[in-house]
Amino acid sequence: FNTKPRLIGSFGTRNTFIQGFNAPIFHIRLGAEFNKTLRMGAGFCFLKKPDWKSGEDQRPFIYLKPVINDLYLNDTVPSFLNLTYFTYFVEYVYYSHKRWQLSLPVQLGFGQFYYQYDLSGRKNRELESPVFLYEPSVSVQYKLLSWLALGVDVGYRFLLVDKKLANTQYNSPIYDLKLTLLWGEIYKGLFPKGLFSKRK
Repeated sequence: FNTKPRLIGSFGTRNTFIQGFNAPIFHIRLGAEFNKTLRMGAGFCFLKKPDWKSGEDQRPFIYLKPVINDLYLNDTVPSFLNLTYFTYFVEYVYYSHKRWQLSLPVQLGFGQFYYQYDLSGRKNRELESPVFLYEPSVSVQYKLLSWLALGVDVGYRFLLVDKKLANTQYNSPIYDLKLTLLWGEIYKGLFPKGLFSKRK
């Protein structure tokens, strides 16, 4: 913390599972890096909206909810799973040599889980629950070029939800294959005499 922090940010997808089905999570993160060793910051994550194939029950992401329509007849509408949460992350780089880098990212999050369906032009929520999660993982990165790196994250997600949803499996392995642009090196290449290029 005695060094000047460097701004970092990312947008990507983390692969997880719900009840054994693939459930991609999009994330947007912003933070700071200290001495190329410690990274920390915050972000926002959300479950990718499932594709709806009319007439199909696609639990746990979509299920057909019985409703009374505008004609007072029995009907069904698709109810979609939504999962959104804010996160705080800390990542410690414990090995860095030439092209290789190994680190230990940890992520804590809180947010909301719910199903949502449309009826008569109104959006309705059901089975709402706050969620809390903890995601420890291991990250390996290999620098292909001075400005491009290939990496993989492997870990596990512990997700706590309301008791009424306890029979659904949300705890899951997580993995992420990454192709990362090293913006700091790109900046140095484009502006070798720029303000940030002079920093070590």
